[in-house]
Amino acid sequence: MSELLLPRIFEDKTEDNRYTHLNGKPKLSYSQFTSWKSDQYRAGYIKQYMAKIELPSGIFAQYGSEVGEYKEWLGNGQIGNEPENSILTDADKEFLRSEKYPENSKYEDLILVDCGNFVIEGYIDRCIYLPDNKVVIQDFKTGGEKKIADYASPDYGQTTLYCYDKVQNGYDIERSEVILYDRKGNGRSNAPMRLTGKTTLIPTPYSEERAEKLLKDISKTALE
Repeated sequence: MSELLLPRIFEDKTEDNRYTHLNGKPKLSYSQFTSWKSDQYRAGYIKQYMAKIELPSGIFAQYGSEVGEYKEWLGNGQIGNEPENSILTDADKEFLRSEKYPENSKYEDLILVDCGNFVIEGYIDRCIYLPDNKVVIQDFKTGGEKKIADYASPDYGQTTLYCYDKVQNGYDIERSEVILYDRKGNGRSNAPMRLTGKTTLIPTPYSEERAEKLLKDISKTALE
Protein backbone atom coordinates (compact mmCIF):
# COMPACT_ATOMS: atom_id res chain seq x y z
CA MET A 1 0.00 0.00 0.00
CA SER A 2 1.53 3.31 -1.12
CA GLU A 3 2.07 6.09 1.40
CA LEU A 4 0.33 9.37 0.71
CA LEU A 5 1.42 12.82 1.80
CA LEU A 6 -1.74 14.92 1.90
CA PRO A 7 -2.04 18.45 3.33
CA ARG A 8 -4.14 17.39 6.31
CA ILE A 9 -4.02 14.58 8.89
CA PHE A 10 -6.99 13.00 10.65
CA GLU A 11 -7.39 13.41 14.41
CA ASP A 12 -10.29 11.77 16.23
CA LYS A 13 -12.29 14.35 18.19
CA THR A 14 -15.41 12.26 18.85
CA GLU A 15 -16.68 12.00 22.41
CA ASP A 16 -16.51 8.20 22.38
CA ASN A 17 -13.11 8.07 20.61
CA ARG A 18 -14.47 5.62 18.05
CA TYR A 19 -11.98 6.59 15.35
CA THR A 20 -8.73 6.68 17.31
CA HIS A 21 -7.43 3.74 15.26
CA LEU A 22 -7.40 6.07 12.24
CA ASN A 23 -5.46 8.88 13.91
CA GLY A 24 -2.54 10.10 11.84
CA LYS A 25 -3.90 9.01 8.47
CA PRO A 26 -3.87 11.59 5.67
CA LYS A 27 -7.34 12.96 5.05
CA LEU A 28 -9.35 14.59 2.29
CA SER A 29 -12.76 16.23 2.21
CA TYR A 30 -15.22 16.25 -0.66
CA SER A 31 -14.62 19.97 -1.19
CA GLN A 32 -10.86 19.39 -1.43
CA PHE A 33 -11.50 16.64 -3.97
CA THR A 34 -13.69 18.86 -6.16
CA SER A 35 -11.34 21.84 -5.80
CA TRP A 36 -8.39 19.81 -7.08
CA LYS A 37 -10.39 18.57 -10.06
CA SER A 38 -11.53 22.08 -10.99
CA ASP A 39 -9.39 24.27 -13.26
CA GLN A 40 -11.04 27.25 -11.58
CA TYR A 41 -10.22 26.27 -7.99
CA ARG A 42 -7.06 24.12 -8.17
CA ALA A 43 -4.66 27.07 -7.83
CA GLY A 44 -6.53 28.24 -4.76
CA TYR A 45 -6.35 24.74 -3.29
CA ILE A 46 -2.57 24.67 -3.73
CA LYS A 47 -2.20 28.08 -2.10
CA GLN A 48 -4.50 27.31 0.81
CA TYR A 49 -3.66 23.71 1.66
CA MET A 50 -0.10 23.27 0.42
CA ALA A 51 1.44 26.73 0.67
CA LYS A 52 -0.63 27.50 3.83
CA ILE A 53 -1.71 30.88 2.49
CA GLU A 54 -4.86 32.25 4.13
CA LEU A 55 -7.49 32.91 1.47
CA PRO A 56 -10.90 34.56 1.93
CA SER A 57 -13.76 32.12 1.48
CA GLY A 58 -15.69 34.49 -0.77
CA ILE A 59 -19.05 36.12 -0.19
CA PHE A 60 -21.16 33.28 -1.60
CA ALA A 61 -19.41 30.59 0.43
CA GLN A 62 -19.66 32.72 3.56
CA TYR A 63 -23.36 33.26 3.01
CA GLY A 64 -23.98 29.54 2.51
CA SER A 65 -22.03 28.75 5.68
CA GLU A 66 -24.01 31.25 7.71
CA VAL A 67 -27.31 29.81 6.48
CA GLY A 68 -26.12 26.32 7.47
CA GLU A 69 -24.90 27.43 10.89
CA TYR A 70 -28.17 29.19 11.63
CA LYS A 71 -30.20 26.13 10.61
CA GLU A 72 -28.00 23.95 12.82
CA TRP A 73 -28.59 26.27 15.77
CA LEU A 74 -32.35 26.23 15.21
CA GLY A 75 -32.41 22.47 14.68
CA ASN A 76 -30.56 21.90 17.94
CA GLY A 77 -33.26 23.78 19.85
CA GLN A 78 -31.40 27.12 19.94
CA ILE A 79 -28.95 25.75 22.48
CA GLY A 80 -26.17 28.23 23.22
CA ASN A 81 -25.74 31.72 21.88
CA GLU A 82 -27.17 32.65 18.52
CA PRO A 83 -24.47 32.31 15.82
CA GLU A 84 -22.78 35.53 14.85
CA ASN A 85 -24.04 36.42 11.38
CA SER A 86 -22.56 39.24 9.39
CA ILE A 87 -24.59 38.66 6.22
CA LEU A 88 -27.95 37.13 7.14
CA THR A 89 -30.80 39.64 7.23
CA ASP A 90 -33.61 39.63 9.77
CA ALA A 91 -35.89 38.42 6.97
CA ASP A 92 -33.49 35.53 6.27
CA LYS A 93 -33.57 34.48 9.92
CA GLU A 94 -37.35 34.79 10.09
CA PHE A 95 -37.70 32.55 7.04
CA LEU A 96 -35.29 29.95 8.43
CA ARG A 97 -37.18 30.01 11.75
CA SER A 98 -40.44 29.29 9.90
CA GLU A 99 -39.14 25.98 8.55
CA LYS A 100 -39.81 22.59 10.09
CA TYR A 101 -37.02 20.91 12.01
CA PRO A 102 -37.62 17.15 12.21
CA GLU A 103 -37.09 15.29 15.47
CA ASN A 104 -34.34 12.68 15.73
CA SER A 105 -32.09 14.78 13.49
CA LYS A 106 -28.38 15.34 13.81
CA TYR A 107 -26.74 18.39 12.26
CA GLU A 108 -23.13 18.38 11.06
CA ASP A 109 -23.17 14.59 11.45
CA LEU A 110 -19.61 13.25 11.06
CA ILE A 111 -18.87 10.69 8.36
CA LEU A 112 -15.50 9.01 7.91
CA VAL A 113 -14.63 6.68 5.06
CA ASP A 114 -11.45 4.64 5.45
CA CYS A 115 -9.82 4.24 2.03
CA GLY A 116 -6.78 2.33 3.32
CA ASN A 117 -3.94 4.79 2.91
CA PHE A 118 -6.11 7.85 3.59
CA VAL A 119 -9.54 8.77 4.96
CA ILE A 120 -12.36 10.96 3.69
CA GLU A 121 -13.89 13.17 6.36
CA GLY A 122 -17.18 14.99 6.00
CA TYR A 123 -20.17 16.38 7.85
CA ILE A 124 -23.79 15.82 6.81
CA ASP A 125 -25.79 19.04 7.05
CA ARG A 126 -28.73 17.08 8.44
CA CYS A 127 -29.21 13.37 8.97
CA ILE A 128 -32.72 12.39 10.04
CA TYR A 129 -32.81 9.09 11.92
CA LEU A 130 -36.01 7.11 11.30
CA PRO A 131 -37.33 3.84 12.75
CA ASP A 132 -36.01 0.51 11.40
CA ASN A 133 -32.47 1.88 10.97
CA LYS A 134 -33.44 4.16 8.09
CA VAL A 135 -31.98 7.61 7.50
CA VAL A 136 -32.67 10.67 5.37
CA ILE A 137 -29.57 12.49 4.13
CA GLN A 138 -29.95 16.21 3.45
CA ASP A 139 -27.39 18.66 2.11
CA PHE A 140 -28.19 22.40 2.32
CA LYS A 141 -27.09 24.66 -0.52
CA THR A 142 -27.69 28.29 -1.48
CA GLY A 143 -27.79 29.49 -5.06
CA GLY A 144 -29.93 30.24 -8.08
CA GLU A 145 -31.93 28.00 -10.37
CA LYS A 146 -28.88 27.39 -12.56
CA LYS A 147 -27.44 25.21 -9.76
CA ILE A 148 -30.34 22.73 -9.87
CA ALA A 149 -28.90 20.81 -12.80
CA ASP A 150 -25.50 20.55 -11.07
CA TYR A 151 -26.92 18.95 -7.94
CA ALA A 152 -29.31 16.72 -9.90
CA SER A 153 -26.44 15.39 -12.00
CA PRO A 154 -25.10 11.87 -11.34
CA ASP A 155 -21.67 13.53 -11.14
CA TYR A 156 -22.64 15.27 -7.90
CA GLY A 157 -21.16 13.03 -5.24
CA GLN A 158 -21.39 14.72 -1.84
CA THR A 159 -24.61 13.03 -0.72
CA THR A 160 -23.42 9.77 -2.31
CA LEU A 161 -20.41 9.87 0.00
CA TYR A 162 -22.60 10.54 3.03
CA CYS A 163 -24.95 7.70 2.11
CA TYR A 164 -22.06 5.31 1.58
CA ASP A 165 -20.80 5.94 5.10
CA LYS A 166 -24.25 5.31 6.59
CA VAL A 167 -24.72 2.11 4.61
CA GLN A 168 -21.32 0.87 5.78
CA ASN A 169 -22.51 1.50 9.35
CA GLY A 170 -25.66 -0.57 8.94
CA TYR A 171 -28.25 2.04 7.95
CA ASP A 172 -30.73 1.94 5.06
CA ILE A 173 -31.17 5.06 2.94
CA GLU A 174 -34.77 6.29 2.94
CA ARG A 175 -33.95 9.39 0.88
CA SER A 176 -30.96 11.41 -0.19
CA GLU A 177 -31.46 15.00 -1.33
CA VAL A 178 -30.19 18.54 -1.67
CA ILE A 179 -32.31 21.41 -0.36
CA LEU A 180 -31.45 24.45 -2.47
CA TYR A 181 -32.23 27.85 -0.94
CA ASP A 182 -32.74 30.39 -3.67
CA ARG A 183 -30.75 33.57 -3.08
CA LYS A 184 -30.37 36.97 -4.71
CA GLY A 185 -27.69 39.63 -4.57
CA ASN A 186 -23.91 39.67 -4.69
CA GLY A 187 -22.97 41.29 -1.38
CA ARG A 188 -22.48 44.81 -2.74
CA SER A 189 -24.18 47.75 -1.09
CA ASN A 190 -26.72 48.02 -3.92
CA ALA A 191 -27.33 44.26 -4.08
CA PRO A 192 -27.17 42.68 -0.59
CA MET A 193 -27.38 38.93 -0.23
CA ARG A 194 -30.79 37.60 0.75
CA LEU A 195 -32.95 34.51 0.63
CA THR A 196 -35.98 34.77 -1.64
CA GLY A 197 -38.04 32.29 0.39
CA LYS A 198 -38.04 29.73 -2.42
CA THR A 199 -36.56 26.28 -1.85
CA THR A 200 -36.08 23.42 -4.28
CA LEU A 201 -35.86 19.80 -3.19
CA ILE A 202 -33.44 17.94 -5.46
CA PRO A 203 -33.38 14.13 -5.16
CA THR A 204 -29.89 12.58 -5.27
CA PRO A 205 -30.63 8.83 -5.44
CA TYR A 206 -28.03 6.58 -3.86
CA SER A 207 -26.64 3.46 -5.52
CA GLU A 208 -23.64 1.21 -4.95
CA GLU A 209 -22.53 1.91 -8.52
CA ARG A 210 -22.41 5.65 -7.92
CA ALA A 211 -20.52 5.13 -4.68
CA GLU A 212 -17.92 2.81 -6.24
CA LYS A 213 -17.34 5.21 -9.13
CA LEU A 214 -16.97 8.16 -6.75
CA LEU A 215 -14.54 6.39 -4.41
CA LYS A 216 -12.36 5.33 -7.34
CA ASP A 217 -12.29 8.92 -8.58
CA ILE A 218 -11.41 10.27 -5.12
CA SER A 219 -8.62 7.68 -4.69
CA LYS A 220 -7.20 8.62 -8.08
CA THR A 221 -7.33 12.31 -7.13
CA ALA A 222 -5.61 11.60 -3.80
CA LEU A 223 -2.70 9.99 -5.68
CA GLU A 224 -2.47 13.00 -7.99
